[in-house]
Amino acid sequence: MSDSPDGILIVEQSVYGQGPIFVNRAVFVIGKSTLGFLAMNPFVSRQHAEIRFEDGRYSISDLGSTNGTLLNGISLKPYTPCRLVTGDLLTLADDEAELRFHDGSATIPGKMSATDAASDIRLDQGRRQVWVRDRRVQLSKKQFDVFTILFQNRETVVGKDQIAEHGWPERESGDVSDADIEQCIRRIRQKIEVDPKRPETIITRRGHGYMVR
Repeated sequence: MSDSPDGILIVEQSVYGQGPIFVNRAVFVIGKSTLGFLAMNPFVSRQHAEIRFEDGRYSISDLGSTNGTLLNGISLKPYTPCRLVTGDLLTLADDEAELRFHDGSATIPGKMSATDAASDIRLDQGRRQVWVRDRRVQLSKKQFDVFTILFQNRETVVGKDQIAEHGWPERESGDVSDADIEQCIRRIRQKIEVDPKRPETIITRRGHGYMVR
């Protein structure tokens, strides 16, 4: 883990084009006022989003932009930081620019291994679609809702009560059994894991819940 920021943003889509962007400050603002290739884009705000580096970790926040910021297809609430890890995709202003983040101390861009499981996943909450290794997978409504709450809290254990609340909102608290949750998780793993018997994306934390890493 690095003591100073050394992240990289790879521009995957932009009308104006741009090489790699080095995130080398503790507070790095993305927008027309800071990145020249965005200066002519009328849909990107002057100060659109912000990457922060604190305690060896990165986070991303939308700065109240006019047209919004997506993290892996999920709309960010303004001024609410979300964890940012290698492989995450930032989308500015409804697809006007797409930036892929890499933690320079963790992974060299273009050299990600199969164990970088969450980096191979793209979740589009608006269209309720999940893409794994550039292949769309079909999840049921319940499976999508359960996977979304796990994906939004990557590298954090999500308890079974929280999973039940999001996956089974029609049921009363306490009416969702461990077997219900385990069966749902098993079916999601069958669709997104390389080897469902040896999961690398959805990890079980016995006695606590599940975590996407």
